[in-house]
Amino acid sequence: MDAEVESADGLDWTWMSTDAVAHRLGVATKTVYRLIDGGKLRAFRIGRVIRLKSVDVEAYEASCEISPGTLGHLHRP
Repeated sequence: MDAEVESADGLDWTWMSTDAVAHRLGVATKTVYRLIDGGKLRAFRIGRVIRLKSVDVEAYEASCEISPGTLGHLHRP
């Protein structure tokens, strides 16, 4: 689904399916449903399908960025 839309705020985005989002994030589709259900990823029900805005997926990706120095608990210096 590649229909690009320009919103009122001037941002360009496309509708994405849950499968496309899962592929982009490298996770299972079930994980995408969990993120939506948990309120971490915004989604829309359009008829019988669930769609996500690409700008919302990009915002979620940005929120997942790891800050340097926060992974010390996973390894020994």
